[in-house]
Amino acid sequence: MHKDNVLEELRKLDLFILGGGGILYDESIEAFLRDVNWAKELEIPVMIYAISVGPFKTPESKQLVVETLNKVDKITVREGEAKRILHDLGVNQEIEITSDPGLLLKPQSFTKEMLKKEGIDSDNHLVGFSVREPGPAAPDLNIEQYHAILANAADFMVERYDAQIIFVPMEGGE
Repeated sequence: MHKDNVLEELRKLDLFILGGGGILYDESIEAFLRDVNWAKELEIPVMIYAISVGPFKTPESKQLVVETLNKVDKITVREGEAKRILHDLGVNQEIEITSDPGLLLKPQSFTKEMLKKEGIDSDNHLVGFSVREPGPAAPDLNIEQYHAILANAADFMVERYDAQIIFVPMEGGE
């Protein structure tokens, strides 16, 4: 979207909310904080809502975070570590810890017929895994070790509890 189009949409707002999720790390930071800065230039209140942060490896990313977040009106993060990271960088705003916004969603009703339709025997112990590839938010993670840990955890549940493992999609799409 062109800057003029974004500014046109921002002018319609009474409040700009950025969040939630793990959105502030080196690879994504400029795109997310650009809109925050534009909103502040238009004197629109900005809330940073239920985010996770880091890692920040470049001095430019760290500086952008500090300069931008010190201008916003409210900051909430999902964990104490995110609060510590932001304060250590030099963000001097009050930062509150809150829960992940996904916890606000009402769960859908769940029936044994749904499991049967998927070919899952509901008489067994069921253990659900909802796995997301960590991606650029965890650049130092060894992906093979990560997969091995997940596989070992699943094997343990099968062997110890005679459980059936169900992989539950975290996001729609692919």
